[in-house]
Amino acid sequence: MIILSDTVEKIGQYAFYNMATLESIDIPASVTSISSGAFQFCDILKSVTIPASSVLESLGSNAFGTCKALES
Repeated sequence: MIILSDTVEKIGQYAFYNMATLESIDIPASVTSISSGAFQFCDILKSVTIPASSVLESLGSNAFGTCKALES
């Protein structure tokens, strides 16, 4: 699991692209945007948690594209 700081506001384009070991990630409530392809081809990514208090405003195209194992 990767832990992002509560000060992170943007997850950039292809930030975690093709990260073969990423199984789960908690997106901090402070994140306002997740760019295109940020998690694309993370084949074993199973779980993405975004809190109810999130201020997420934009989700880029294919941000989670080809995440074959994504369940929740």
